Amino acid sequence: MPRVGVTKRQRAYIRNRLKGMDKQESALKAGYSPSVAHNPKAMIEDRIVDKSLVKLLDNVGFTDDWIAKEIMEGATDPNEGRPARIAYLKLGVQLKGHLIEKTETTHKAEVIVYELPAEKPLEIEGEVIEIPKEIEIEKED
Repeated sequence: MPRVGVTKRQRAYIRNRLKGMDKQESALKAGYSPSVAHNPKAMIEDRIVDKSLVKLLDNVGFTDDWIAKEIMEGATDPNEGRPARIAYLKLGVQLKGHLIEKTETTHKAEVIVYELPAEKPLEIEGEVIEIPKEIEIEKED
């Protein structure tokens, strides 16, 4: 593998990713600590590897032009089914930065269910109150 300005561990990480290992396994096998392997994007890839991996892929013919050509062929191939053509189109649009998938985080809530004995209605200041069998109370974190 040609050197492109990265450390031995970074080259090992790239080699492991190209072999198909996931990011965490690649980092561990390359000799990184578990804490670095837990967040390889920030600790490894953002520093140097992304640029180096692009150079390596370009060197083996996996260029932006080749990717675009393959996406276009897949998106327009009449022998591909409609779902496959749509997947090619979606990929192309995502790569161009026109489609950004958003995720929304909501607040977590704990629901506590209290069961109360409701044998007879409760009377408070002359008002009769029916006590439900279950009461749900939401408690936010």
